[in-house]
Amino acid sequence: MRRTPWWSLAAVAFAAALAPLVGAEDAPAPTPVPPSKPTLADLAWLAGSWRAASDAETFDETWLPPLGDGMVAVSRSVMGGVTKLVELSAIEATDAGIVLRIRHFGPGLTPWKKDAAGAESWPLEAVRGTEAAFTEPSRRFPRTVRYRREAGAAGKPDVLTARLEGEGGPPGGLEFRFERVEAR
Repeated sequence: MRRTPWWSLAAVAFAAALAPLVGAEDAPAPTPVPPSKPTLADLAWLAGSWRAASDAETFDETWLPPLGDGMVAVSRSVMGGVTKLVELSAIEATDAGIVLRIRHFGPGLTPWKKDAAGAESWPLEAVRGTEAAFTEPSRRFPRTVRYRREAGAAGKPDVLTARLEGEGGPPGGLEFRFERVEAR
């Protein structure tokens, strides 16, 4: 049986180690993969029934899960046993991207004056985990509508925060803090 000299094996191993480097400068740079566009599935964490309650007001908001090209929500504000506000919201997947649309109604489903021409709209700026920002740069207030969901602490329900930001509104914006509730 003939033995291969050790230096011959070492030369083969050395050549194999250098092979990926030979011509590396001629190899094209890897093409970066563009980030994927957000989809409605990225916003599914909004789904559920949420409530913010104080002695003066109860504010409910219920989001249905994504289906087809959208998600929808109905909200209401009740003060002193009287419904003061009904709000319809939709997050829609359009050719231009995802858009949040909101329309407000008073008693009798009478549209608020500012909503008489139709729903207000905010394109999705970003979604990261369980936080989303919808921003319409041409608006003063609210310019941005942010939603953030956080896990409840030690046996407490999850929390959904809706924050309105922009110029001309309350200093620091306007924030609604909802706790997850069972739909009734």
